[in-house]
Amino acid sequence: MLATGGLGFLYRYTDNPSDVKGEGIFMAWKHGATLIDMEFVQFYPYWLVHPRSFDIGTKLFSLGAVMRNKNGERIMDKYPAKELETRDIVSRTMSLSETVYLDVI
Repeated sequence: MLATGGLGFLYRYTDNPSDVKGEGIFMAWKHGATLIDMEFVQFYPYWLVHPRSFDIGTKLFSLGAVMRNKNGERIMDKYPAKELETRDIVSRTMSLSETVYLDVI
């Protein structure tokens, strides 16, 4: 096992620093390492991308903000912790929506 950091900055939208580009993974591959489970990239789903990019933080959801789809439906409604579910559940639910809107009213 080799832990060299990630490759999150290769994505268009990311909360990763600009130097997280997968150099360690490439170096390991170049020297013969077998790479497995490369599809599992962890990221933080609470990141606003429009009108500008910034971390919205979970505190906002504790204060009543919700995520909605293009039809105005709350996308996290079926989960007990709603928008404060674990990030794998939040990320998967967001990815299944065509568009996600942040409702802070």
